[in-house]
Amino acid sequence: MIYDFVQKYSAICFRRFSLLGLIILSVPFLHIFGPIRGLSVPLLVGSCVVFGFLVVRRFRCRLPFAIEDVFLLFMVFLGVFLIDYSTLAAKNIFHSGLWMATLGVFYFGTKVLVVNTNVTASQLKFFFFLALCVTSVGVTADFYTANFLGYYLSDILPYNMGEMKLTKNFSKLLFRARGFAAEPGFTAMVYEMLLPLGILYCRKCPAALILLPWIFACYLILTSAASLAGLALCLPMLFVALKFRQVVWLVIAMLVITLLFLAEIQHYLEHSIGIKISLWLSGESVRYKIYESLLPVIANNPAGIGFGSLSQAYAQTGHFGGVRLIGAGAINLYLEIAVFSGLLGIASFLIFLARHSYRFWSLSKTPEVYALGFSFVWLAFHHALLTEYYFPMLWMVLALLGTWTYVHPGQAPSDAPVSGDPM
Repeated sequence: MIYDFVQKYSAICFRRFSLLGLIILSVPFLHIFGPIRGLSVPLLVGSCVVFGFLVVRRFRCRLPFAIEDVFLLFMVFLGVFLIDYSTLAAKNIFHSGLWMATLGVFYFGTKVLVVNTNVTASQLKFFFFLALCVTSVGVTADFYTANFLGYYLSDILPYNMGEMKLTKNFSKLLFRARGFAAEPGFTAMVYEMLLPLGILYCRKCPAALILLPWIFACYLILTSAASLAGLALCLPMLFVALKFRQVVWLVIAMLVITLLFLAEIQHYLEHSIGIKISLWLSGESVRYKIYESLLPVIANNPAGIGFGSLSQAYAQTGHFGGVRLIGAGAINLYLEIAVFSGLLGIASFLIFLARHSYRFWSLSKTPEVYALGFSFVWLAFHHALLTEYYFPMLWMVLALLGTWTYVHPGQAPSDAPVSGDPM
């Protein structure tokens, strides 16, 4: 059955849309095989695909630029402009370049490929599901080697992040799997992008349903508290997307599963979310201490300090403007933008996200649109607890939401933008 499924749909990979599909398939490899931190496999693959496409087309393609993109570019402009160029250092250049490369490839590059190639929703779902399987293979392999063979994948394969820690869960009995990323929470964000839309592929290919229990198990063994909390936050969106009868059956199924496995669920939540919540409430969380140390930096520099200035100061003296730094970053995308681009920059970025939220609600509510909206909220929540702006997941989901009228043939002709869409 699985062989027939692979044979039947592998031909899709060789069509024109395989350019975007190749980027999607590279997303799980966040840190493995990357040359240095930030320059990941997805960024390298995406850069080659997007630039190669533009060269082949001789740069004659439509640029899908929308009004919300102005706010995104303004935030980036502030981050570059506010750098103290009298003390310009390598970290300033690196972070500025990484921000521009990330947005250029994963956000604008995705929009270019969607608008200028023949993209269909069924192809998107196929590649999202295939990438889910790739991600789950990495989690399975890492979990097995760490807990049964005594080593992580990172012990024998090159990862471009050197601060990986050995962590255990479930009463410190099992090593946490990381997959192809440096931390379990990073891999959980890959699932947050791929899972909602990838699941919909099973409606077209019921044979793929046999893989869903394995995929869900791989996500759950990551035990990412932030991701699980975001999932709970997004569940109301699922109820809105379903019909009343479907909601009733879903609630009944959830209650039955909860009653049957109450002890196991309680044990799982206690050892995944409970420990981290208790650390946060006690003030012992590293995140809490970092947030507390950065608030004076923002208060003293409301206009911003520019990209890379914080990590440069942490590397040199461990202080910025008399404030002792706990880390080189904020572990919070929104707080990091507020530090680098100032209050005006974070306001601009929040307007950018709000415009995409409005675009989501203005689209016809197909299952695919709901799935992308689900991923958007899930990732946006998780980024409140992780920075990693160079990850492709959030930017690609936003790009797909912004160009969905070019993907789904029932909403607008693919060769003519509708009012309010990118020109």
